[in-house]
Amino acid sequence: MKGLILLPLALLFLGCGHPPGATEAAVHVQASYDFRAGCIVVEAHDKDAPAKAQSQRIVVKGRLPPAKVDIAVFRGADWGRTLAITVTAHEQKCDGPEVARATREYTLEKAGVETLEVALSATDADGDGYMAPSSGGTDCDDSDKESNPGITTEVCDGRDNDCRNGVDDGLTFSDYYLDEDGDGVGAGAPVHACAPSSHYVALSGDCDDKDPARFPGNPELCNGVDDNCAGGIDEPFTQKGQSCSNTGCPGTYVCNSAHTGTECNALPPTSYYPDADGDGEGALGSAPQNVCATDPVPAGKVTNHTDCDDLDAYNKSTGTELCDDRDNNCANGKTDEAAVCAGKGWKQLGSPTIPTSHGWNTVALGTGGLQVWIAGLSGALIYRGSSTGAFTDFNQKCGNINWNAAWVRPSDGSVFLAGDGGSLAMYTANAASCTSSSTASASNTPSSRPLQGIIGFESGGTTTLYVVNDEGAFYSWTPGDAPTLKFQRSSGDPYWDIHGVTPSTLLLAAGNSSSTADIHSYNVTTDSRASFTLSGVPSANNGTVQGLWAWDSTHAYAVGKKGLLLWWDGNATWYFFSPDPSMKVDLNSVSAPDAYSAYIASQDGKIRRPVVGGWVEHFTATGALKDIAASSRQDIWAVGNGIVVHFPE
Repeated sequence: MKGLILLPLALLFLGCGHPPGATEAAVHVQASYDFRAGCIVVEAHDKDAPAKAQSQRIVVKGRLPPAKVDIAVFRGADWGRTLAITVTAHEQKCDGPEVARATREYTLEKAGVETLEVALSATDADGDGYMAPSSGGTDCDDSDKESNPGITTEVCDGRDNDCRNGVDDGLTFSDYYLDEDGDGVGAGAPVHACAPSSHYVALSGDCDDKDPARFPGNPELCNGVDDNCAGGIDEPFTQKGQSCSNTGCPGTYVCNSAHTGTECNALPPTSYYPDADGDGEGALGSAPQNVCATDPVPAGKVTNHTDCDDLDAYNKSTGTELCDDRDNNCANGKTDEAAVCAGKGWKQLGSPTIPTSHGWNTVALGTGGLQVWIAGLSGALIYRGSSTGAFTDFNQKCGNINWNAAWVRPSDGSVFLAGDGGSLAMYTANAASCTSSSTASASNTPSSRPLQGIIGFESGGTTTLYVVNDEGAFYSWTPGDAPTLKFQRSSGDPYWDIHGVTPSTLLLAAGNSSSTADIHSYNVTTDSRASFTLSGVPSANNGTVQGLWAWDSTHAYAVGKKGLLLWWDGNATWYFFSPDPSMKVDLNSVSAPDAYSAYIASQDGKIRRPVVGGWVEHFTATGALKDIAASSRQDIWAVGNGIVVHFPE
């Protein structure tokens, strides 16, 4: 009997007219397959005598599908003409698991070769040559070519690589912990694995797995955090929280900025210096008051001491030099440098600026100093209506009166005069006539005593004047009406001056029989009078008050004989204020546009101003000065017998 042979077939010699012999007929089995088979086995036997069989094994491992094999099948000499042919495919090798089978019957009726096509199919999804169990194969995971029985080494990859004993069998397993913050120490429930997955580590015990700066074994810093997960905070730094001090200022030990240790958080004390004038600079050379940060800032003090004149808010180291005869920028006592006055300065005026020389008693200024009125003996009266130029002479325009005091109405610059014989006058520059009156014709208690002071107020289109005389009488006068006596001192002692910014707070320079300082107040609205207490006046300086000036309703200066200088802050007491009590020159008049600008006309012809270190002597005239008026520190006038002084001129 012929066996099975692989094609090509040997040439067959065919007989004619009789059934073919065993070698005269054959079946050409063409077996195709669509998977990576290891072996194809073709078996043929006599259908009626199965024991009469032959088979052929064909190793096809390594062939890529689709593929086919060709085999010639001959019947044995003693076989019947009908053959049973079975084709099987095997995994990996010929004795491997059968994964596909096809069985056919074929009868050889005539000589020659007949073709029998057989198609085999098995599942090998991952193409690794190992079939799925559904096809009879041994692949434990037909979706993964890295898992099949042909792999001999198990690796840690979460797979059953060798398809024996399960996933990752034979490997060493350990516990791993999720490390969310990447600091090398994990936390939470362990994962038992042969190798750590991403973000998993072998160490556990992280007390804060959201913070990479906190984990066991980390050095503990001084930062208020449990860096080493030891259950404490800043435990090596035992000094933290204890009391400490810095130059007497209390504090507590806290972590330093490098977090490597502790330091005392107490700030050193701040030195404060008196700033009496409120200009933001403390007095040069003054003693400091050391204040801790936990204590309140002392009132009236600042942290610098650069002010060369702490009684003058217009003088300080950061000031801008102006034309005011002051050291505004604290330039070693230099005043008005850098040509800020453009050649002007203090000047005693004469002809032709002053048309005639008279015994001048009083000077008064309009708003902003634009109107200047000067009056004096025998009806002397001159006027300047601009900042420069000559005065206009209105001599005796309001009579041959010794004028002792003047006030200028802000609304129109008209002057109001008070003088000997109780005379009163109102005059507008270049008017044809003067409006005159006299306390001698008062509607009640007439008096022809000399008037010494005058002040006026405008309200609702009406101007009201208040005047005082040398017998202590106080009159009011509305031009067009007769003067009215408001009150008179029972002692008959004089009033030498009157000033104030409201009719409810009028200040009166009062004389007395002992020729000592005395100041009264009068409220026109309530018709009430009061006497002030004087504090700290040395007996050597206790002279009669000659003049006073208020720049608001609660502040004023007063001056008098023997170098008397007093200060008022709105309360019931005036205070002695002289920077040098040894200076006992009679002070005749004061004008103070503000607290730092008390300009004083003196009997010795000097114009003085008090400062920290003593008296500033701005100018010395040729004789005694009787009155002074300043619209500002940059516009000052003073007069005396035949003397008119102006700054700047």
